Amino acid sequence: MLTSEQMDALIAEWKVDEVREKSKVLKEFLREYGEHASWEEWVAYLTDRPGLRGFDWVRSLFEFSS
Repeated sequence: MLTSEQMDALIAEWKVDEVREKSKVLKEFLREYGEHASWEEWVAYLTDRPGLRGFDWVRSLFEFSS
């Protein structure tokens, strides 16, 4: 479980990156996996593309919840 400090740090990091770049990544993911993709597919997609800005918090959240 995330502490409130960890969650605050993740949210602050997430807010720094541009929304446009994130929406492009999401569109590409949905085009490749479809609307009913699982959380694990999303994390795998992001893990395979380590240079994506703004999505490190997803991998961190997945690690904390595992």
